[in-house]
Amino acid sequence: MVSKFTSRNRTALFRTNSFRWASTYLFLIALIFGGVSNAYAQPTFTQCGPSNVTLQPGGADLVLNDLTIPAFLSVEATSLTGGTVSYMASPNVISCADIVAGPITITVMASDDGFTTTSTCVTTVTVMDGGPAAICKPLELALDNMGNLAVDAEDFDDGSSACTSPLTFMISQDGGASFFSELNFSCMNLDPMDPTIDIVLQVMDGNMTTATCMTTLTLLDEAPVAICQPFTLVLDANGMGTLLPSDIDNNSNLTRCMDQTL
Repeated sequence: MVSKFTSRNRTALFRTNSFRWASTYLFLIALIFGGVSNAYAQPTFTQCGPSNVTLQPGGADLVLNDLTIPAFLSVEATSLTGGTVSYMASPNVISCADIVAGPITITVMASDDGFTTTSTCVTTVTVMDGGPAAICKPLELALDNMGNLAVDAEDFDDGSSACTSPLTFMISQDGGASFFSELNFSCMNLDPMDPTIDIVLQVMDGNMTTATCMTTLTLLDEAPVAICQPFTLVLDANGMGTLLPSDIDNNSNLTRCMDQTL
């Protein structure tokens, strides 16, 4: 049976083709003037790794967000609509644990419409150790009864950290020319006009990488404390008597380093 191509068929075909051409025309107009649907506006990745990331000294976690992703990863996307591209990542934290794990895989998503539509980049990241972070604190310590003082390097630590352990501490009192695990001080180091000594703390991590910080040690010597006692003075035949300081001293506390007289 042969169907006939009637005028009604010709009219329907004309309407169908006209609709198709009109749709194509409207899409091209929308594309030219920026009115493209989000479905056609996905950003394009122009760079997708791989990346090398060095953690901050001390091993603080690196949180991947809209600011840190383009700053630390070799990832870049451009917007087809001229908008600002935003980024998200999964996983979104890089830590010390990722150093020994070798290259890790991170999925980065880019969008310029609030993540209604996204483009995806799967990249690899090699995480490297940034070494230790040296954090030190000042100390005020008193000399002992013999006028001496021994100070451990770790006493100056105030929360130093690193990805690799153990941490080793050394200190220097000559500006970093020589380091020791312990330093000894005496009255010879005490300057009454300026009892503060500059100290350099060195922190070494498990990879033998070092970091330093500057701090101070203030040497203290006890101030004298006078302790008196009553004393009965017997006069001689002429009504005279001699009173000595030691007669009324009751073991006064003297300084350890300074000359004193009663």
